[in-house]
Amino acid sequence: MPRGERPLDNGPLREFAAGLRELRIGAGNPTYRELSERAHYSPSVLSDAAGGRKLPTLAVTLAYVTACGGDAAEWEARWRSLTAPAPAGGGPCPYVGLSTFQAGDAGLFFGRERLILQVLGQLRERRFVGVFGASGAGKSSMLRAGVAASDECSALVVVPGARPFDDVAARLAASADELAQDPSNLARVVHDHGYDLLVVDQFEEVFTLCGEADRAAFIAALMDPTLRVVIGVRADFYGHCGRYPELVAALDGAQVLVGPMSADELRRAIIRPAGVAGCVVEEALVTRLVADVGNQGGALPLLSHVLRETWRRRQGISLTLTGYEKTGGLQHALAQSAEQTFTALTPAQQLRARQLFLRLVSLGDVTHDTRRRVPTAEVGDDPDLPLAELTAARLITHDRHGAEITHEALIRHWPRLAGWLADDRDGLRVHRRLTEAADVWESLDQDDEALYVGNRLARAQEWADDHDSALSARERDFLRASRSLERSAATVARRRTRRLRILAVALAALFVFAAGTAAVAVNAESAQQATEKQRQEAVLDSVYNLIPTIDQQPLAVQLADSFELLHAPRDPALLNQVLTRRTPSVGIGQGGKAAFADDTKLLVTVTADGKATSWDLTRADWPVPVAGLTAPAGPSAVALSPRGDRLAVSYPDGTIRVWTLSAQRRPVADGTLHGPQAARLAFDPDGRRLAAGDAAGTTRVYDVTDPANPIESPGPVPGWALTAQSSPAELRGSMPGAISGDGARVVAAGVGDNMEVWDVRDQPTLVFTAFGGQHGAPEAISHDGRLVAAVTVEGRVLVYDTTRQTDFMLMMVSDAQNVGALAFASNGDLIASAANGLYRWHTDSAVAHADACTYGQMTPETWKQYFPGFDYRSPC
Repeated sequence: MPRGERPLDNGPLREFAAGLRELRIGAGNPTYRELSERAHYSPSVLSDAAGGRKLPTLAVTLAYVTACGGDAAEWEARWRSLTAPAPAGGGPCPYVGLSTFQAGDAGLFFGRERLILQVLGQLRERRFVGVFGASGAGKSSMLRAGVAASDECSALVVVPGARPFDDVAARLAASADELAQDPSNLARVVHDHGYDLLVVDQFEEVFTLCGEADRAAFIAALMDPTLRVVIGVRADFYGHCGRYPELVAALDGAQVLVGPMSADELRRAIIRPAGVAGCVVEEALVTRLVADVGNQGGALPLLSHVLRETWRRRQGISLTLTGYEKTGGLQHALAQSAEQTFTALTPAQQLRARQLFLRLVSLGDVTHDTRRRVPTAEVGDDPDLPLAELTAARLITHDRHGAEITHEALIRHWPRLAGWLADDRDGLRVHRRLTEAADVWESLDQDDEALYVGNRLARAQEWADDHDSALSARERDFLRASRSLERSAATVARRRTRRLRILAVALAALFVFAAGTAAVAVNAESAQQATEKQRQEAVLDSVYNLIPTIDQQPLAVQLADSFELLHAPRDPALLNQVLTRRTPSVGIGQGGKAAFADDTKLLVTVTADGKATSWDLTRADWPVPVAGLTAPAGPSAVALSPRGDRLAVSYPDGTIRVWTLSAQRRPVADGTLHGPQAARLAFDPDGRRLAAGDAAGTTRVYDVTDPANPIESPGPVPGWALTAQSSPAELRGSMPGAISGDGARVVAAGVGDNMEVWDVRDQPTLVFTAFGGQHGAPEAISHDGRLVAAVTVEGRVLVYDTTRQTDFMLMMVSDAQNVGALAFASNGDLIASAANGLYRWHTDSAVAHADACTYGQMTPETWKQYFPGFDYRSPC
């Protein structure tokens, strides 16, 4: 008895297969084995021909038809009608490529039905919902063609951009300033225009493009209790949301995670749009696409693009595996399309295309690079700019408001663009800061206070000299005005120097006058000494105030070193201002943590999104990344064992992950500890025990000799610190921090913002107390326990000498960025791992002086110019 065949769906290919089945039934319904004897093809080939999964070849079709007694000429015509090349243009393509599905594309959007229902269900219970997912997971399409297109709501979709109220104002013909003035205005305007839901897509732009004031105002407006809101956020910005308490509260229990599509969801996303357009997708192609996509979280833009390219190569109404392979496949189709478009341009167009693409990318430090929308004024109207060609290829989206890369997948999957971005990232950052500064200058009516001066102007001008054609008209005007201002400032500086000389001459004249009247002065000698002291102090004060304004570092270093020489006792604080070394590539970003080990030869940084990297600091001037791992996002604290062979990271959920670092500093996951959230972590000197201190001041101690099987000591107990002794030391409620290299002293966070140093060799004794400035921030203690350092709330670093009680040095971290770790090197240098780089300062005046002398020696002529009246003394 012939076996049953699977039912067929509607569609031209299925109709063709159904016709073959009917032909077989009309021939007496022979088995495929019997049919094989007549057609001279195997039973499986003939069965597949009528299976409706793939169009059979013409030879198989005709053999099948002939064996069933059908009209071969008629079936050849039917076969050729299905395989005829698609007409140029044809009907509209049902796949959007790199573009985002919009509400009008809802009829073509398949595969995310479950997630759409989940978001809508959340909105029935909550007024604020967050949708998180990796770039390329399909968040934007789901929000626009799914949620916003639903009959359950009337949604306004906006994107924040650099000024988040502008997009709302443009869509609703409202005033952006009015919306920003009062948080309740946003909800009122949205409701007045008939919308009951605000969808904020690409919410991460609030963190990457907005200033703090605009960001805070926009978040406040979204918190209006009368406004229903859905935000779509890239998953690597989840930690950024956690910095705003109002967002944390709003998102509590109201989050939807967009992960990879299941195999069934992928099949619907692939097959159903083609069916809407009256076409079919070969089953072999569907199977291949599902396998190629797999569980890749960011592959949907690539899938949509390769389907669009396969559509262009379809055979009649069929999207075929052959056509797919001609595109380059899932991983290479996008790069192939971009390359074909780019190489077709003229050399002049290629140059302008490169410059445009670089403008359209926002460089990430702790996150991936992202696309950046550029206003029309910044795009420019150069006739060689191939906007039409790039837009037609869907690489760029362009309208009257500006331009942007169609999808961030292009940044990750086009090697040429990735190469451009890697060629000169520092230069690109200079250009981006220049662009932003020019925009601010323009927004402030070209206020001189917003212009570049000093090092910033010199760096920007150096870059601009080599990239003149990449500058916009506004950037050129900004640099021109900055140069003009600097020339004026140079004139003022020369006048200041002349005034300094005049002052010195005047004071010298005063000295001569005082000496000339010594015979009639009652206390002539003391008057002369007072006059001399006043004169010297006036000169030194002038030099001290002048040093920060000098742009040439060698001169600034020479002046600072000479000042320290004349201004006894010597103190490296001023020298450190001009000698500070910063390595930007080692920044931890906001919310990141770090730890030092092995006498500061090793640093491990953990960014807010969970990217952990170990750095070899053997060469102080050139940190080398050794190894990396992907850890959970949102670290609370990080600790390294003194030898650098163990790493511990705590998280808000109370877990502590422990890794062993191999001799090559490569981490291997070992174990997980559980308890309250640890605000601080510290290993004992031999790395066998780990102390975890919580915000309440209690500490748990774990034996991690075998990290896979940690043993918790009895407790928790108040304020214990691990020392070199056999037992932990109780510090009367203080929270333990850094331990001196000999294990004799512990620096701890005390009551309020005080920093305490305890001697724990015998009975714990408090030996030093000072203002630490920021409770919970990292501290450091030198190997001998003499120097301690802490971070203030302003981001400054205080260094105390515990033998002097009151003396301290102030180190500066530019922009008061987040400081994740502090440590003293063996030579006394203090090293800080901060958001924007790795800092190194000298705490020993002799070391600072030796460093200063590498910048050259001040000549007698320069000395006389800046220190008139002082005998020349060579600092070096």
